[in-house]
Amino acid sequence: MVRKRASKLVDEYRTKRGLYRDFSTTVESLIWQLLTEGNYKFQLLKSREKESEKLDEKIERKKKEGTIYKTLGDIEDLAGVRVVFYLESQKDEFVQVIEKEFEKKDLRVLSINKPGGYKATHCIFALDSGRAKLPEYRRFKGLKCEIQITSSLYHAWSEIEHDITYKPIGPRKSLNELGIDELKVDLERTMTNYIVPAVVRFEQHNKLYQAIRKGADIFNQRYSFDKMFFSSSNDEIFGLLEIIENFPQKKSDEIANIIQKIIAKKPSKPVVIGKFGKTEFLGKTHKDVLLKSIDLIKKIRYYSTEKVLTILSDLLYFSDKGVRENAAEALKVVSRFDYDLLTKSNVGYSYQRLVINYIKKWPVLVQLSKIEFILVVTKELLKSSVEGSEMTDERTVRMHFTHVAPTDGLKKLRKEAINLVFDLYSPAPGWVKTLAFRRRLQHGILVS
Repeated sequence: MVRKRASKLVDEYRTKRGLYRDFSTTVESLIWQLLTEGNYKFQLLKSREKESEKLDEKIERKKKEGTIYKTLGDIEDLAGVRVVFYLESQKDEFVQVIEKEFEKKDLRVLSINKPGGYKATHCIFALDSGRAKLPEYRRFKGLKCEIQITSSLYHAWSEIEHDITYKPIGPRKSLNELGIDELKVDLERTMTNYIVPAVVRFEQHNKLYQAIRKGADIFNQRYSFDKMFFSSSNDEIFGLLEIIENFPQKKSDEIANIIQKIIAKKPSKPVVIGKFGKTEFLGKTHKDVLLKSIDLIKKIRYYSTEKVLTILSDLLYFSDKGVRENAAEALKVVSRFDYDLLTKSNVGYSYQRLVINYIKKWPVLVQLSKIEFILVVTKELLKSSVEGSEMTDERTVRMHFTHVAPTDGLKKLRKEAINLVFDLYSPAPGWVKTLAFRRRLQHGILVS
């Protein structure tokens, strides 16, 4: 009985196949218009109506899975359009365009993400009532079209996988004996181990390329820095920081100079970036920009150490408590022992030597005014252990913990730090000068 219903549906579809072909071509034209208007770069756009034989196969397959189609309207992919982008981000952006273009009641969006398998976004589309009334669209009323949107690597994988999984050519028994099931497993492994990581890397490459293009303009000073920092909104400056944070090693001094200009900039009020009813949504604050700057400072600490210390010595005494606290945490990062430097390079403790020498260059009165700065640095220099982490692969982080080797150079460095603090406290009341205080410093317990 069920098989008879399936045959009737296929027979009915054969009489309407031309209609579905025209509908898929019409939807393709609508998609083409959206792509060209948005100047999207894409690899493939094509439409198709389902072949009668494939429809018969699908009805039987779905019946075995427990789904029985009663009418052609139950089958949503008789008309189909496929759009293939180069990047997943391009795909995601275009899906948002489709969601804005078509009414929600006429569109259903499905994210298909099978582990080790097919990845795409399917948009089940029907003409809205307005379009369906137009003479050229009237005959498509009630029809559905499946718009498949994916990216190139996933598309290539799915084309190969479809032939192996759904349409293997040859006797099933012989195919199984010769290892087609093992081939399916290996195909899934290829997706997990190679396709997914490559997709991620392509996204990273594209993002870095865009940053390089914008960064070239920034660092070549095609913009007027005075205009940029004194008339731009907090959101624009925040965006600039997101660009230049990609180049900590190549442009550390320039980044430090930009951060100093940001600190010197008169605070700007956040601007309205959107409204919902009577509620206004504000953009970035000046504090947001400063906190972003502090995060960026940590990335350039090995390349422009003195400038970084100068910036933090100012921010550590900033009026805003949150900025002060973040500056103190950044100073700890800047001063502490680094696992990679100690175990994977010949740098040793030379970086900590730069930090303590920077402080020693200050006149005594400056040292006294920045005693909190000195205490934060000294506490890090007196620590006896160091922690680190590394990515062994894209999904695994390995943690490391080791003791700081007490070399003669480190002992001298720590002695200088202790004496520096002790000398600064020497004008204080008598209890500060006690041997107990010096011993507490030697054990890394600092008092203020």
